[in-house]
Order: sequence, then C-alpha cells, then structure tokens
Amino acid sequence: MRRGTASGQELPGDNELQSSVWQGNDITLFPGESQKLTVTWNSADLQGATPVVSLSGWNVPKVDIPAP
Repeated sequence: MRRGTASGQELPGDNELQSSVWQGNDITLFPGESQKLTVTWNSADLQGATPVVSLSGWNVPKVDIPAP
C-alpha cells in the first residue's frame, strides 16, 4: 500500500504505508488462476492521500491501482 493520487499514481518520496498488513502477499499464479488478497492499514497514515496498491511480478510490468 502506498500514498497516491485518485488516478492511481504513487506520490513521490517515501509513500509506503508502514502500517499495511497483507494476508498472503507472496503468491504464485499460473495462467487462468486468481487469488483474493486482503490488506489492512491505518487510514491516518494516508495523510489525506488516496490508497494505491502496487502490483508487480517477474513476468509482468508494475501496475499501480487506486484502492476502492
């Protein structure tokens, strides 16, 4: 989880939410598979920014997505 903009862009600088806790953050998916991951964080750590999820893998480009 990172601090970002409503359009899903990461804010510059130290934007990682240190309070974020993932349930299953290191997974392997094969073609056609999916898995639901859950994250919690302290909303005060956003400092007014939009929560953004950064996804990446060794065979996929990094993508930033605004959290719902």
